[in-house]
Amino acid sequence: MQTKGFDLDEKEIARQYAEIALAPDEQKMPGYFYAYAARFVNPQPGQIIIDAGCGWGDLLEELFKICPEAKLTGMELSPNRSRIARQTHADRFQIRDHDLSQPWPIEPGSADVVVFTEVLEHLKQPDAVLREAKKALKPGGKLICTLPNATGYWPFILFEKWLVKNHYGKILVPYENPLRSAQPIDSEYHYSDWQNLFERNQLKISRIKGQEALPFFHDLFSRSFLKNFYKPAMGLQTRFSEWFNLPLLRRLCYRLFVELTPLK
Repeated sequence: MQTKGFDLDEKEIARQYAEIALAPDEQKMPGYFYAYAARFVNPQPGQIIIDAGCGWGDLLEELFKICPEAKLTGMELSPNRSRIARQTHADRFQIRDHDLSQPWPIEPGSADVVVFTEVLEHLKQPDAVLREAKKALKPGGKLICTLPNATGYWPFILFEKWLVKNHYGKILVPYENPLRSAQPIDSEYHYSDWQNLFERNQLKISRIKGQEALPFFHDLFSRSFLKNFYKPAMGLQTRFSEWFNLPLLRRLCYRLFVELTPLK
């Protein structure tokens, strides 16, 4: 597993996140992402939903659009991100400044849903954070995660170091890969790595969907000389994602949406 930033202390990680938080447009997810994630969460009236690592509040905004009656709270490490989230969405949900690796300021057994969107791969100790999330859940509560899956770039991911070194990384290696990432801390998880993380934390996958099948389509057709073919290529990628949502093929989707049920 490729990693980056595990030699940094928590203060330095927080400082670097504070810096990159000032350029949100450079770190935005694909256009479909937050609305799709919110539909996957499927918020219900009265539910207490915690967005752990909420960034600028994009997912919370989409959840509010679907269900204004849900009780939404976000937690965010970067004060710059949380400040922007409050300025933009202050009347719709609560934002707390908090390091997820520390004990959560959430009453144990109070939350219906805890959501991690592209968060777990940026943690030094994801197991400890998952334990905090499980502690926050009510009996019958759910964890929902969105995850980058390096297996989606197979077979190119097998040659990632060579590809990045020889300037092919922007097309054939994920932009979130630790060899390319702008994040201060990052880990490259393959499909089996995610399975192992959940199994050892006694979390059962109760629902899973894949998106961004053959993700290098997006990277390739984003190049300037192929821009005219971008829309049809993305339409084809969406069709591929539908076809690939079969157990054996789903691991070739780069973006995974996973619902987890604590076993105990």
